[in-house]
Amino acid sequence: MTIAQEKRELRREMLKARAAITAEQRERAKNNIAAQLFSDADVKRAIKENKPIAVYLAMPDELSLDEFIMEALRKGARLAAPHWDGVGYSFVPLNLTPDGNGLDVAIGHFSVREPIVLDDEDLIQPAVVILPGLAFAKNGARLGFGGGYYDRLLAESPTDVATIAVGFPCQVAQSLPVEPHDCYFAKLLIASI
Repeated sequence: MTIAQEKRELRREMLKARAAITAEQRERAKNNIAAQLFSDADVKRAIKENKPIAVYLAMPDELSLDEFIMEALRKGARLAAPHWDGVGYSFVPLNLTPDGNGLDVAIGHFSVREPIVLDDEDLIQPAVVILPGLAFAKNGARLGFGGGYYDRLLAESPTDVATIAVGFPCQVAQSLPVEPHDCYFAKLLIASI
């Protein structure tokens, strides 16, 4: 079996495991990961020094960062999220709606929520990147959906960017098949469910 075939099979398994998580477990996990992120030294430093933190806007079965995102924005943190520009993804500023009760987002490429982009907004080079994925290994290997978007974003980032993968307990694997283009994360935070 090739590495690509191994990855496809593992993606199917992880999608099934993640889909089996209940709504109550997801709610607990959302609150737990927010608390862990606010306690993380790299996140605390980025907030204190007003440096950008890249987050993702979760799809239905992904671990939601919305609790963390809303609270961080209300505290004045600088957040960015991926935005599709027609060729690939870039990190752009993420903001609250004018009333402060929601995120200023729209449904974008792949039916994923993306920040509303103003014509004059610059791309963000984050100090911290919080990574989604389908599976994570403790050695820093990550399995995404197969598009390589985060691998390209991280490959273009400075080497001192702190990378934090987040997920549910069922997403942790002993090891993962990797290819030369796969980027590794530095830290793994697992949400209690």
